[in-house]
Amino acid sequence: MVPPPSRSARRLSIVWSQDDARRRTRAGRAVARVVPSLLKALAAATLLGFVCLVIAMALAEQALHPPARAVGPGEQAAARRVAAESGVAVSDVPLVARDGVLMRAWSFERPGRSRGTVLLLHGLGDTRASQLPLAHLLLEHGYRVLAPDWRAHGGSGGPLATYGVLERADLLEWAAWARDRRPDECLFAAGASLGAAILLQALDAEPFCAAIAEAPYATFRGAARVRVGRNFGLSPPLGPILAAPFVEAALAYARLRYGLAMGHANPVDAVAHGRVYVLVIEDGEDDRMPAGDAARLAAANPRHVSVWHVAAARHVRAWAAEPQEYPRRVLAFLAAHQ
Repeated sequence: MVPPPSRSARRLSIVWSQDDARRRTRAGRAVARVVPSLLKALAAATLLGFVCLVIAMALAEQALHPPARAVGPGEQAAARRVAAESGVAVSDVPLVARDGVLMRAWSFERPGRSRGTVLLLHGLGDTRASQLPLAHLLLEHGYRVLAPDWRAHGGSGGPLATYGVLERADLLEWAAWARDRRPDECLFAAGASLGAAILLQALDAEPFCAAIAEAPYATFRGAARVRVGRNFGLSPPLGPILAAPFVEAALAYARLRYGLAMGHANPVDAVAHGRVYVLVIEDGEDDRMPAGDAARLAAANPRHVSVWHVAAARHVRAWAAEPQEYPRRVLAFLAAHQ
C-alpha cells in the first residue's frame, strides 16, 4: 500500500492548469489586474498633458503676438488736430531700441518753458492714438507730451509683445530721449493697462517726478491666470486656479521658444524699491485684472503709492465714469509733484 503524502509534501505540491491566471503567483495575478488600469491612466494623462501643452502654446503665441492695429492717416490727422487746438507742434519721432527694433512716437512740443513732459503709454493691442484725449488735456494745461507706440504695436516694429521684459528698456530709452531735450524740467508718465504695468516696472530705474497708472497688474502670472480663466468662461477664484497649469506651461514655452522670462514681469517688485510717487487708479468694475492688485501695489510701498478707487469704472474707463473728477485728480497729482 502507498502511504498518504505528508503535510509538507501537500504544501509543496503544484497543481498544473492550462489557465494562465492559475499558473501565476498571487503577486503576478495582482500585477496582471493592475497593469491595464495603470496603462489606461498613463495614456489618459499623456493625452491630457498633450492637450494642455497645445493649449498653452496657443495661449503663449496669442499673448506674444497681439492683434496689429496701425496708426493710419486718420490717427495722424487726429494728432495734428489736437496739436493745432492746443497751439503746439507735433512730430513723428523714431527711436532705435537696444536690440535694433525701430519704434515711433508723437512728440507734442510747445515753445519756451513748460510744466514738464508727460510720457503717455497705451495698453495691449492699442496704439498711441488712444492717448490723444489725455494728451489734449495735458497740452491745454501747459505740459509737453510724448506718446510712443510699444514694440509690436502701431507704428513700432518688433515681432513680439513681451509685457515689460523688453519694453521696460524701451521705456527707459524714451525717458532718456525726453530728459536729454529738457533736462531742467520734470518728466512724468501716465500709463493704461499694459502701459501702466510696464511703467511700474521701470520705477526702480527712472526717477520720474511722478507717475499715474490706471488698471495695472501686480504680477504678470496673476494677470495671465485671470485672463485665461475668463477665456474658459470661469470667474475668480475658480478660474485662476484651473488656469494655473495652462499658464505655467505657457510661461515655460515662452522661455524655451523665445528665451523670455515672462514670469519676471512683475510691477510689484519694482514698485517696492521705487522712490517715485505713484497714483494707481483702480477701476471698480474691471474684469481683466486681478481684484486687489491695486491694494497689493500700495502695500508694497505705502509711502509712495496711493490708490484712487473708481467704483463704477470698467477697464481703463475711469475718465468715462468720473468725467469731472478724473481730470481734476490727474492734474492735481502732477502739479503736486513738480
